[in-house]
Amino acid sequence: MKGKTEYLIDSDILIEHLSHTDVSTESVLEKAVKKGNCFTTALNASELYFGAESNSEKEIIDKLLDSLTGVLGFHPRYSFTIYELRGRAESLRDAMFLSVALNNRLPILTMQKERYKNTGATIILPENI
Repeated sequence: MKGKTEYLIDSDILIEHLSHTDVSTESVLEKAVKKGNCFTTALNASELYFGAESNSEKEIIDKLLDSLTGVLGFHPRYSFTIYELRGRAESLRDAMFLSVALNNRLPILTMQKERYKNTGATIILPENI
């Protein structure tokens, strides 16, 4: 949607939402969803599913991912940017996540600004949404 803010949601924001229990406040993800379109990646979704310990946790993750604008995959052409990110990303996982962000021109919503510094990605911290 034109004019609506878009975010690429990192795993820390998704996990914060899943563990958020204070009904008197909104999770970071709830605030972001109100402000714009929220995407995550298949990598982040896979991390959540890998950590699920029961079918009920899996169903909660299903609902969370269904509430997002989309879950973005890793297009083969994104692999061309991995070499450029080698010295700047902490891991292959981070390089792949960054590649999705950069190729889709999406700012990353994360609590871990230092993790993505010097990568060329736009970082948005929770206090800035």
